Amino acid sequence: MRRALLSLLVLLAPAPAWAHGGNPAVADILAPDTLCPVADEGRSFAWADADSPAPSGPAYVDFYATTVVPETFFRTDFPDELEELPVALSILEPDPTNMGFWNTSTVATGVYWLWSHVREPPEEMSPAYISLSPVPIVVHHPPDPVPSALAITRPNNPLAVGDQTYRVEYTALDPTGTGRIRLEARPFREDDWHVIAENLPPVREGRFEWNTSQLPAGDWILRATMTDCTGRVTVAHTRFIFFISHPVGPKFDAGWDLDAGQFDAVVPDWCDQPPLDPMLEQCGVETVARDAGVADAGAPGGEEPGCACTETGGAHPAWSLLSLGALALLWRRRSA
Repeated sequence: MRRALLSLLVLLAPAPAWAHGGNPAVADILAPDTLCPVADEGRSFAWADADSPAPSGPAYVDFYATTVVPETFFRTDFPDELEELPVALSILEPDPTNMGFWNTSTVATGVYWLWSHVREPPEEMSPAYISLSPVPIVVHHPPDPVPSALAITRPNNPLAVGDQTYRVEYTALDPTGTGRIRLEARPFREDDWHVIAENLPPVREGRFEWNTSQLPAGDWILRATMTDCTGRVTVAHTRFIFFISHPVGPKFDAGWDLDAGQFDAVVPDWCDQPPLDPMLEQCGVETVARDAGVADAGAPGGEEPGCACTETGGAHPAWSLLSLGALALLWRRRSA
């Protein structure tokens, strides 16, 4: 209940209350939110920030790319694993455009997550938030093989809450058509991962209804692992910590069984089955048949500067509002 009330108060707060002055400094990346199209020459990205000048001086937004993303972390942390490949630096925060274009023509083929960092004058005393893109950008330059990519797309905000069930969503790009996905979960402050689903197909819009009714309340995180029949393994974690709440019960003791939410389907030996359609054409990659699946043939369709291919419009201030609520929750969790 307190979480819901906090969310309501944050959404009702006037804009000046969350812009600068000790409040979170964040540029929430909103797009890309789909894995397609893969990028050859480049891809557009969009974000939401305060769009207002800091009283004590200019604030800037920096965007970087990383091929390595650690397990789910507090947004005020700056994990050492995050790479700092420059994408767009020193963008004035009051600029309301909130859209950019990453030129990937000289970037190696691979899978890159965007992340942002707002630099405010020290006088503002604002906690700096890391923001990861909802999905990675897949960069492909023929004749390189198309890389595989995976992202958990729901939970998709820092205030996500579940009680009896929760719908986990994911998106995947598997060029071989032979991959399958495993979902695992664990309490945020524990170490052991527990399987909740297996043998999920690598599709653009995947989902799994997670039974959380028998799990203890608290902070949880998820990870997805895609394994294909060539031995390639692709891993993704949730961007946000997920909260399980049971307002009415049940109550748990030290003997609770996490496997109560486990998917009970038998995992087949899928490598003996025909490969699935990787649907690379939807991402702008022409393909030719190959015994083990498909191979790319020809350049993918990259976006041109200024194009609206990301299917995302202008800024969404509500995301920045949610950031304040996440900050309050962060202090609560860390003090717990």
